[in-house]
Amino acid sequence: MAAGDSVGPEARPVTFEELMGRIADRFCRVEPRRTARAHLSGLLSGIERKDCWRPAEHAGS
Repeated sequence: MAAGDSVGPEARPVTFEELMGRIADRFCRVEPRRTARAHLSGLLSGIERKDCWRPAEHAGS
C-alpha cells in the first residue's frame, strides 16, 4: 500500500463466490467457467503441494 492508504471496514476481503462472480462473464460457456472455478479452488485450498495433480484431485477431476 502507498503512504496514506488505509483499510477501513468497506475494504473487506473478497469471498471466493464474489471473485467467481466478477470473472464469470469472461467465459462464454459454463464448462470453462466450471473448470476455472475448480482450478482456482484447488490453488486456493489448503493442500500441501500444488503440482498439476493434487488440485485436480481436490476438485474431484
